[in-house]
Amino acid sequence: MQKILLSLVLASIFIVGCKQKEKKNEDQLLMAVAWYQNSGEMQALYHQAFNCARYSVDNFKANYTGDKKLAVIVDIDETVLDNSPFEAGVIKTCTPYSSETWDAWVNQKRAEAVPGAIDFAKYLNEKDIELFFISNRKVHLLESTIENLKSKGFPVVDKDHILLRTEGSGKEPRRAVVKKDYDIVLLMGDNLSDFLSVFENRTNQAKEAVEKYKMEFGKRFIVLPNPMYGEWEGHIYNENYKLTRKEKNDLLKNSLRD
Repeated sequence: MQKILLSLVLASIFIVGCKQKEKKNEDQLLMAVAWYQNSGEMQALYHQAFNCARYSVDNFKANYTGDKKLAVIVDIDETVLDNSPFEAGVIKTCTPYSSETWDAWVNQKRAEAVPGAIDFAKYLNEKDIELFFISNRKVHLLESTIENLKSKGFPVVDKDHILLRTEGSGKEPRRAVVKKDYDIVLLMGDNLSDFLSVFENRTNQAKEAVEKYKMEFGKRFIVLPNPMYGEWEGHIYNENYKLTRKEKNDLLKNSLRD
């Protein structure tokens, strides 16, 4: 009987603890993931972004007088692949993000394409414009990434067109690799640092840089919607992601204007 009671107590502690951790995760993710997976607005924003991208490609090509090949650069996560099931798992299983959990998700190779992405990739292929994927997925995930993209129908997916992270997270060196042989028509991503290194400074200078380059958005820079995570949080947390959920929530509340 004592063993049974002890087991019940331990089970109760686990369930309560899990629910507490789940609540912390819900504070951060629940509304964002629910919006991302269920709203028509998410779908519309992606189609809007890829429609704008097509107009920009057509306009660029019609007026192009150079002699280089043309290319478009896209991020992967939440730009062409939907990883919201991973975020949903964070909520439902009380398992916070880690390199191990993320790697396990990527290696499942089951992320779906976001709305409009495959049609846009095929459109570029028809126009003889090469598509490059520059992502901060780590390089050991290259094969799984290739298989995932291929399985969803993206054309021309190989090691030459996917540049993953090998050292630092800055993408400018990898963009420079593409620029050696191609003129870049446009760049697409869910994070400002997908466009220029100047956006990597997540102080108010990021907003100042947005104002400086405001005429490029919707033309040469196409932003995709992602309310689930992003570098913008780091500035609010003073780049300390190890803060407790309460400490993060307090900082988030203090960042609000009324």
